[in-house]
Amino acid sequence: MTNTIVVLTDSKLHLASGSKKVKIFKTLSKSQPKDGPELDLIELGKKDPAPGLDAAMEHVKAAGKAVSTLVAEAPIGDVAEAWAALMKDAELERLEASSGLQSVILA
Repeated sequence: MTNTIVVLTDSKLHLASGSKKVKIFKTLSKSQPKDGPELDLIELGKKDPAPGLDAAMEHVKAAGKAVSTLVAEAPIGDVAEAWAALMKDAELERLEASSGLQSVILA
């Protein structure tokens, strides 16, 4: 999903994206199980996504001092590049999560 940032914390799933995708996620969330993680939708402004990205980053920082990532490629697009810059400036320990997820999926 291009121009979409997904942040999963212990208690919530935060999705930051454009207004069209937020609308789709909002519709999908109505069928979400009641015992599932709470869904927090953050709309990224079309002309200026920075406020939405900053809000998503606050959730990352509030969750702890380390963050697992699935970024295997260079960021593509303005939103991905802005998020990568925020991650770099956040001074969080970055852990690659893809090998752990692969183990779970293949088990």
